Amino acid sequence: MNAKTLGGREPGTSGPIKLSAVAMLRRRARTIAAFGIFGVTTSATIARAGEPTAPAGWVSRSIPAASDREWGCANWSRDEWIVSTAAGPLEISHRDPTKPVIALPFKPPPATEEDITKLKGPSVVQAVPGGFLIGYDRGEFGGGLYWFSTDGRKHVRIAPPAGARSDWFPENVHAIAEYEGTFFVFQGVSHLTLRLGRVLKVRPSGKGWRAAVFVGLDVTPEVVLQERTGVWLMASTDGVSRITANGKVERLWGRPEVLVGTYPNSIARSSDGNVYVGMRAWVLRLKWAQAEARWRADLLAPASCIRLQLTAEGRCSCVAAEAVK
Repeated sequence: MNAKTLGGREPGTSGPIKLSAVAMLRRRARTIAAFGIFGVTTSATIARAGEPTAPAGWVSRSIPAASDREWGCANWSRDEWIVSTAAGPLEISHRDPTKPVIALPFKPPPATEEDITKLKGPSVVQAVPGGFLIGYDRGEFGGGLYWFSTDGRKHVRIAPPAGARSDWFPENVHAIAEYEGTFFVFQGVSHLTLRLGRVLKVRPSGKGWRAAVFVGLDVTPEVVLQERTGVWLMASTDGVSRITANGKVERLWGRPEVLVGTYPNSIARSSDGNVYVGMRAWVLRLKWAQAEARWRADLLAPASCIRLQLTAEGRCSCVAAEAVK
């Protein structure tokens, strides 16, 4: 299957996962909101016979109810799980915090009147004829899409015409996909209660690069996977969707509380058609139920921590699979 993660970013390096001061503030704010809503804890369930086999050391469990305190614990979890099927079978690994962030493919140009510090630390780098499309994501502090020449000495900001967008829209870039010479740029931001996203259609012309809003989204695209040519899977703040190069958006499955506070960082599809989303605390799995003609969802969790439990002292602890059988 021709599937690859898009955008040029290392899995797990999206903005909310970096433990900067801004990220810590975000995390704390979301956790306060989560604990204000969540209540009763539900129990985990072990996978039934006949379901796809999980990797060694992992077990299937049900998704907690929206009111479950487990969501607050998941939001604070130090486990960031990366999913990949590049080698064939599903592989789940810890995000490596020592991996380098994405680097610019050229030496940064000398400082000018423009704040050049904003053009360091890109979120996405995409090679294009004559240079690069480079995206930036600084969370609530903004972002943007730029074209840079091969040596980096020339650059131009790329955005839709002013009349094609509202006075303000987050231009944070999460991924860039290519189809027949046209580039599709996934933008958006998720901060506190704000959820905005869109896909731009960007292409070169005789007068430079031109951008137009291709698809408007009421969610924030987090990670994108090329499922096949001209078709992409997107894990967003409210679930998983399929987007095609002709503008069709099909929501495969979604529940807002699943992905908002667990920060999706990677997405993969296995040869049996299952879709996996790596995130904080758990891995989301979507399985096509032929008889029901719909996607069914569950979570994969480490057998040593199949359930997260809030203690009387307000701390989160793990419950192993053996304890819930």
